[in-house]
Amino acid sequence: MMIRGHHLSGWRRPEKPVELTESQRAYKWLFCLIACAVCAMVAVWGFIWAAAAASHGVLSVLHLAAMLIGSLMAYVFGDIAERA
Repeated sequence: MMIRGHHLSGWRRPEKPVELTESQRAYKWLFCLIACAVCAMVAVWGFIWAAAAASHGVLSVLHLAAMLIGSLMAYVFGDIAERA
């Protein structure tokens, strides 16, 4: 069996990006801004609970992961919103 390219479905990226309408661009910006805020809140929540667990001498892996992933996703959504 010979596999053509790196996509099995044959789907290919379009030659040029799809242009969004003004309202689609506004909704994209709003969604990314809200998602950035939610992820930032998750990161703060994770930090608070990780610090509370650390004060009791316990390592809270779940809250550390929430803090790191929330921070990363807040950065990504913020960057997308900034470019929208």
